[in-house]
Amino acid sequence: MKGGFAAGTCLLPDKYQVSSGYNWLMGQHQHVPWYPLIWNRTLLPRHAFIGWLIVQGRLMTRDKLFKFGITTDQACAICFSQNENHQHLFSDCTYSTLCWDLLNEWLGLSIPKTRVVDWYITWRCPSLMKKQIVGAAIVALWYHIWHARNIARIEARVLAPRYILRQVKQDIQGRCQERKWTLKLTKLPWEPVYV
Repeated sequence: MKGGFAAGTCLLPDKYQVSSGYNWLMGQHQHVPWYPLIWNRTLLPRHAFIGWLIVQGRLMTRDKLFKFGITTDQACAICFSQNENHQHLFSDCTYSTLCWDLLNEWLGLSIPKTRVVDWYITWRCPSLMKKQIVGAAIVALWYHIWHARNIARIEARVLAPRYILRQVKQDIQGRCQERKWTLKLTKLPWEPVYV
């Protein structure tokens, strides 16, 4: 910062703009492709935070806890069939596959569960509102899968995938009502909370 003042590159009186001063002060930042999915205004803040951790691979899944010596068991807390990591928990696990199938059925789309961020970025949607709602539904699903994993790990019970979808719908409907958007959601009959 001191070098910029000494060189006089930031404060040229005839060309100074606040935006250029701000950019100079903040420095260059890398553009990340997942930005429109994670920092979508339709998201609940807790969903955005967990989504941000997911796209960076920073959630404390069991494989990471094992590496740190915190746990001795790496098995998925939901299905117990494979080691728990980001790839398994959010796309390969049979539980998350059921959740993705329900979400795709509800939205009427074919969102691939493995390359979600790439799909969302390249998806051509005629309506910005619909794109934001779909993005919010994707990140809400991630959040609720993580929440179901924590319940399975702590309480040794697995939430039903239909219950997860109902939670996603409630979250999306609530955000749409806050933004004064109308969204018709099909109501699910009462489903058991635990499997």
